Amino acid sequence: GFTNLQLLKGICIIDVPLTELPMNIGLLKGLERLEVYNSKLESIPNSIGQCSKLQELTLVDGNLKDIPKSVCDLKNLQTLKIKNHQILTLPNDIGGLSNLIYLYLNGNKLSSLPNSICDLNNLFTLTLAENDLSELPKQIGRLSNLKLLALQHNQLKKLPLGIFDLTSLQGLSLKDNKLKTLPKQIADLQNLVELDVRDNPFSSLDIDHYTKILINCRIKSNCC
Repeated sequence: GFTNLQLLKGICIIDVPLTELPMNIGLLKGLERLEVYNSKLESIPNSIGQCSKLQELTLVDGNLKDIPKSVCDLKNLQTLKIKNHQILTLPNDIGGLSNLIYLYLNGNKLSSLPNSICDLNNLFTLTLAENDLSELPKQIGRLSNLKLLALQHNQLKKLPLGIFDLTSLQGLSLKDNKLKTLPKQIADLQNLVELDVRDNPFSSLDIDHYTKILINCRIKSNCC
């Protein structure tokens, strides 16, 4: 039983068609890393929140529709990767993951984000590609340590001005959204080294202008 596995630090499950994790997974008090790839996972037990030493939770390719609130109790979590599932919403308390550095949520069905995501002050990487996002939280600029923001393949029609407060940002991908303009405040992102704005319905886009003001940035666009 799990009670005899108190010292287990890592679990990696690949190509196993399990639909759920054991309800008593919370008994693994020493667990630091949990990875599940290419499964049929449909749910995560609430007891996951008792794995207080967990630093990495990676769930890739499955059928999860939500994330239990108890995940927000994992105060030592540094990496949360839930890619290619069916996640519709994030827990409102996700901002309580104060040590989170990497958050990967590519390939889900998110249409909005809770405001508390802006409380993740230690976040370096936030990837939200291939979702259904139509807007971002206005306070996103509070993610002062963010270096990579991946928003490609969403439904964004405009960007909140707060995004231009992300002065540590080095990579910003806006490819394949619904953007018609690129605000002039993008000039404030002087640490950008790569900006991808391809496949947006821009009414006009003066790439030469942005190239001059973002002198260290490689800009990818459909413009000549």
